Amino acid sequence: MASPDQFLPSPPDWREHSPFIARHGDVDFFHYDFRAQALAKLARGHERDLLDVAAMLDRGLIDKKTLAAAYESIKSQMLRYPSLDATTLHKRVQEFLEINND
Repeated sequence: MASPDQFLPSPPDWREHSPFIARHGDVDFFHYDFRAQALAKLARGHERDLLDVAAMLDRGLIDKKTLAAAYESIKSQMLRYPSLDATTLHKRVQEFLEINND
């Protein structure tokens, strides 16, 4: 198991975009930022990942505007992730935003 931030930078405001799930005793549980999850899935690019991102959009977990803004906020940090193909990610983000045009 690995978290998305091991494969690409996290948006600087990821904590504010991590929805609360539940509290058990003194421990709070949160989803990891859905925008960051979507970007990680677009970076990986498997067919199932692309379907997951489309479902996230359909369910209102992400929207195109905030996904695009999250992508822009991490672009300058991508050099720190040598296994990340920034060109391919850029193309996938652009294609996803165009294909899922409202």
